Amino acid sequence: RGGLFLMARYPFNFGPNTNPARIRQMGDQAIINGFIELLDPPGKDDTGYGANTDPGLEVFADLSASGASSTRGEFFVEGVLYGLAGTRLYSINAPGVPTDIGAVSGVLPVITSTNRNVTGAQTVITSETDVYEMQNGILQSFQDADLGSAVVGSTYMDGYTIILLRSGIFQITGLNDLTIDPLDFAEAEARGDFGILPLAYESKLWLAGATTIEVWTDTGNAEFPFERDTVIERGVLSKYAFGPFDETLAFVDDLGRAVRMVGYGVQVFSTPAVERDI
Repeated sequence: RGGLFLMARYPFNFGPNTNPARIRQMGDQAIINGFIELLDPPGKDDTGYGANTDPGLEVFADLSASGASSTRGEFFVEGVLYGLAGTRLYSINAPGVPTDIGAVSGVLPVITSTNRNVTGAQTVITSETDVYEMQNGILQSFQDADLGSAVVGSTYMDGYTIILLRSGIFQITGLNDLTIDPLDFAEAEARGDFGILPLAYESKLWLAGATTIEVWTDTGNAEFPFERDTVIERGVLSKYAFGPFDETLAFVDDLGRAVRMVGYGVQVFSTPAVERDI
């Protein structure tokens, strides 16, 4: 009653970054169930950022009949959505009703690639133990016996399905077909590391290895179309952490850092907190 009230200002870092430091006072606050958006031009009182709530997700298709708590991959083929939950692969129609079309071994996410076969696009599905092919909703083990062992993944480029083996050897199929000529192969052999993942990006074939990345070009040579351009002395930690991001390629490297490609150079963009989590 009749007292004097004083108002103090306390600094509080509220976005746009999330950077939990070892010492709490040195880090940025995390935004939970929301995201920060840059205001351009700035808003009232020169506010530079706005905090928005995340609308969240709603169920489109229920794959709980598989007994799995999460999916191992989703992909589109000719307008049809496919989802792998547990060891069961489902096709899912527009209303979200799933149809079980077969079993895929393993527990980890799968790597897929799809060609443009005129009788129905063919999809190669690679689990951690087996390789499958799917066409017109029919799933079966990969049929060509000339496929090598220990496949780590595949990608599609210029009509070819490129299949990488752990040894670093990659095989190519016929044009928009899954037949393999046993002589149609090459090897990422600049270093003695093993293969992680093949990826077609911006007219180049990127062959990620444990300690290097090799970049190859389709030269159109009738004998074998791919020729190596360069070798990047940086490895990839996991096949699940390598792909397109923000108009370039990004990956977790062999030192446990999130990096992006700038030309053929590597730029680190992870924070120490992210690298500790990795």
